[in-house]
Amino acid sequence: MSKVFEVTLNGETFHAERPKARVYRQLIRLQEKYGEVNLMSKEEVYDAYLDLAVDAFANPAVTKERIEDEMHSDELIQFLTDAITLIQGAVADKSEQLPKSKNAGKSN
Repeated sequence: MSKVFEVTLNGETFHAERPKARVYRQLIRLQEKYGEVNLMSKEEVYDAYLDLAVDAFANPAVTKERIEDEMHSDELIQFLTDAITLIQGAVADKSEQLPKSKNAGKSN
């Protein structure tokens, strides 16, 4: 994982650590639920993505409230996109290292 994910709130910069497996599970659940038509409102999707971004930092100083109060709205979409990229990228980087199954691609 080469890209650094950070946020600056009131002049203080926070760097995200490697995301925990729980955060990846949350992302999977959100993507599955979001894939269902009309299952989530736009506000619910926003809240879920913001929760994921906050969880990626694993720092009590980085909260949903601080982000909403201190981040400009034009920075928000890129921030959320970077959070998802960080979470997915951490898993993708490691999954490429897994050995390939001898039966991969074969049907029974």
